[in-house]
Amino acid sequence: MFRACWKFASILAAVGLVAMFAVAFWARNGLTPVEAIVGLHSHMFAQGEGLYHALNQYPFTVAAYGPIYYSLFALLDRFGVPIYLAARTISILSLLAALWFGWRILARLVPDGGAARATGLLLAAVTANLLYWGSVGQVDMLAVCFSLGAFSSYLDWRDGRGSIWLAGLCVVLAVFTKQTAIASGATIGLMLLWEDRRAAARWIPAVALAGVTIAATLQWATKGAYLDNAIFANLNPFEADKLVDQAKYFLLTTGGLLLTAACGVRYANRRTLR
Repeated sequence: MFRACWKFASILAAVGLVAMFAVAFWARNGLTPVEAIVGLHSHMFAQGEGLYHALNQYPFTVAAYGPIYYSLFALLDRFGVPIYLAARTISILSLLAALWFGWRILARLVPDGGAARATGLLLAAVTANLLYWGSVGQVDMLAVCFSLGAFSSYLDWRDGRGSIWLAGLCVVLAVFTKQTAIASGATIGLMLLWEDRRAAARWIPAVALAGVTIAATLQWATKGAYLDNAIFANLNPFEADKLVDQAKYFLLTTGGLLLTAACGVRYANRRTLR
C-alpha cells in the first residue's frame, strides 16, 4: 500500500511540476507584484543605469535584495531573453538544482537506501510553497539553491570528498541573493563548532570577513545606497498580528513536514549524522 501511495504521489508531483513550469513559460504577465519590480531593476541594471539608488532621488524605488539574482537576470536580459521568461527560468533551474542538492544531502544522511531518499525528495517536491517560489521570477528559490548547495558541500567535505571553502562560497552567494538566507551558514557554523573547532576557527571568521568585505565594497561603489536599499528599507516593525499570520502560514505549508520530522527525532538521536 505504501508503494502504491508513493507512486501515486510521485505522479501527482511530476504532473504538478510540469503544469507549473508550463504556466510559468506561457504567462506573459506578472504572476506576483514583485516580479515586475525585480524585472525593472534588473533591466535598468542591464542598461547601465546602476542597481542601488538613493531612496530620495530618481527613480524613487527600492532594490530590496542582494546583487546576485539581479546580475543573472541582467545577463539574460542583455542576451535578449524576455524579462519574465528570464526571471522564471532562473527560478525553475534553481528549483531543479535545489531538489538535486536535496537528493545528495539525503544520500549522505539517510542510511536506508534509495526508497527512503526518494521519499524525502518527494516530500520536498510536493511542498506547495517550494513549487510556488520555484516558478515565479523572484530571488527566493535561487537563495534556497545556494543554501542547499552549501550544506551539500559541507557534507562532502566532512566525508573527505570536497572543500569546506566551497560551502563558504555558497553561503556568501545565498546571503547576497537574499539577506535572510542565513540558516545554512548558521547550521554549518554550529556543526563545525560541535565537531571540529579548529576548522570552525578558520571557516567562520573567513566567511564573515568575506561577507563584510563584499558589503563594504558594495556600499562604497553605490555611494552608501546599498545598505539603505538591501537592509534598512527592509526593516519592519514587530507586530503580534503579523507574527500570528506568519505562524499560520508556516503551519499550513510545512505542517506535514514538521510531523514527519518529529517522527524521526528519536531515531536521529540514536545515530550520528555520519
